Amino acid sequence: MDAGGNLIGATYVGGSDSHGTIFKYSASKGPQTAGTFHGANGSGPNSTLAYADGYYYGLTTCGGTGYNGQWDRGSGTIFRYTAAGGIRTLASFRSTNGANPIGGLITTGTGNFYGTTEMGGSYSDGTLFKLTREASTPEAPTWVLMALGGVAAFGRGLHAQTGARRKHTRMGS
Repeated sequence: MDAGGNLIGATYVGGSDSHGTIFKYSASKGPQTAGTFHGANGSGPNSTLAYADGYYYGLTTCGGTGYNGQWDRGSGTIFRYTAAGGIRTLASFRSTNGANPIGGLITTGTGNFYGTTEMGGSYSDGTLFKLTREASTPEAPTWVLMALGGVAAFGRGLHAQTGARRKHTRMGS
């Protein structure tokens, strides 16, 4: 919920280009479109929004860098939303750092976000990724996205592989 008591969320499809929306819902006004995805800024938001530092953060399964509306649908984005600033793409996935993020973002409270992708990475079986805010002005931070390792991700759980050893870590509920 935002400061005004509105529920904030995302739809996978909808909006003027059918790439999804950010919505707000209030008991007095009902649902309202608060932002629209159009492919280049992401397509198909697929997770619960994470709230940190006064912003809402989320993932899209497609869109971002490389999106051309035809054969290249993009590999997904990490975005930030505010009522004042709309939707801002923080990072795009491009196969080597992961593709098609799933399962939502985990925030550590230190400004870092972690998550998983379904595809991409060294062996095309997904990545565990970290999004870090670099030292810069708070109004216009620079964000760096890096793949931390290969995973086979399933929903909110992580299945990490290190050599022949396997470890299953449960993140979220």
